[in-house]
Amino acid sequence: MFLMYTAAATATAATQLKQSGVKVIAIGVGSSISQAELQAIASTPADIFNVNDYKVLDDIRANLVNTACHSIPVTQAPAA
Repeated sequence: MFLMYTAAATATAATQLKQSGVKVIAIGVGSSISQAELQAIASTPADIFNVNDYKVLDDIRANLVNTACHSIPVTQAPAA
């Protein structure tokens, strides 16, 4: 999901997602990004990424996919 609205609308939408249990990741591209806005969007400081250009986004995507796929807990089937 990409959020591209006013800062207030983005923060409100991010808060609603977080309250629903969704982990929200914020990625700032370029040097004129508001760190305060990224902090308001992201679930935790570890969920904030800053990059200089769009070329790095694929590396971030690969890292996130790798992390997400390994952090899903495996549950046991219920006893029969």
